[in-house]
Amino acid sequence: MFEKRSRDRASAKARGKITAVFLPLALALTIGACSIEEQTKEMAISNMVGDAAQAAVARRDFAAAANHFGRMYVRDPSNLEVLLQYLENLRRIGAIEDAYRITQKERANHGDDTRFLLAQGKVELAAGKAGDAIETFASARDKGLREWELFSAMGIAYDMGRRYDEAGAAYQTALGLSPGNPTVLNNMALSMAQAGDIDGAIELLRHVVFEEGKDSPRIRQNLALLYGFKGDIAQLEALARIDLGEDMVQRNVATFKSLGKKSE
Repeated sequence: MFEKRSRDRASAKARGKITAVFLPLALALTIGACSIEEQTKEMAISNMVGDAAQAAVARRDFAAAANHFGRMYVRDPSNLEVLLQYLENLRRIGAIEDAYRITQKERANHGDDTRFLLAQGKVELAAGKAGDAIETFASARDKGLREWELFSAMGIAYDMGRRYDEAGAAYQTALGLSPGNPTVLNNMALSMAQAGDIDGAIELLRHVVFEEGKDSPRIRQNLALLYGFKGDIAQLEALARIDLGEDMVQRNVATFKSLGKKSE
């Protein structure tokens, strides 16, 4: 009897040891399985949202894209690629206050990344903070970013501050990085017009539209507006009819005729 109780106690101790060893392992495996399942579900959701965001960008539904990228940003604020897309689409839909608030919050986390600095500078530019944008763009430049988009945006910021010589230099740098870039040439022409060189601006945009064949409705209508400011209503009307409806054409013609009368 005594020997049996001893064996039972020994068996119970052995079972206790086995339980002590294997129960935590079993719990860990269970928790691990749950964690893997949750991670898989999280990845699936992120992929679905990411696909929806890219599809929205492709169809130029920037409001939907901003919404999707915003959801992804909330789920993973540390993902820089998502953050950059979120800021870009917020800017596209005019949600500048939201974009500005986010850039100020995230500067501490991503302030050494030149792509983030470029995005922040664009948001500051859209917010009308030309001085801040120039400083941010300069920081990106000093950290080694050499992209035409940076210097073109810097030129716009200088234009906003009426620093036209510095704007021209920035546009020249952009063209050195991307020769013949129609966006840069368009921005440079508008800068020249703001500085008072309407004829030079028209000549530059005519070159883009009629000689380089790199025009777009936006560039073509900027050329039309320059003709309007010069007082050449016939050229304004001819170019406007290419892209605009009749109501808009007549409205633009009437506006510039009115301006011409006021200047007499």
